[in-house]
Amino acid sequence: MNEYLRQVEKELRLPRRKKQEVLRDLREIFESAREHGESEADVMERLGSAAEYAAAVSVPLCEKRRSGLVLPSAFLALAAVSAAARRFFSLRARGKRT
Repeated sequence: MNEYLRQVEKELRLPRRKKQEVLRDLREIFESAREHGESEADVMERLGSAAEYAAAVSVPLCEKRRSGLVLPSAFLALAAVSAAARRFFSLRARGKRT
């Protein structure tokens, strides 16, 4: 996981503050997956390569409105992914208990 995070950080073309936010969210994804029994390899397979992940989160963060403000779409996308992951893992955990 640490190597994946380093690679994502290297690939991100964002200001330092935005990089830190993306990396924090990525750590949370790994932690949540681990809590639900998913391996780091499974998470990395789901997220794609570090370059793919960095590109996927960088594009929405770099888009600008006509007014010049950064679009919040990346944060909404990350929130949606996090919510979907939580739902997936909670359903998966329930299935294992039955």
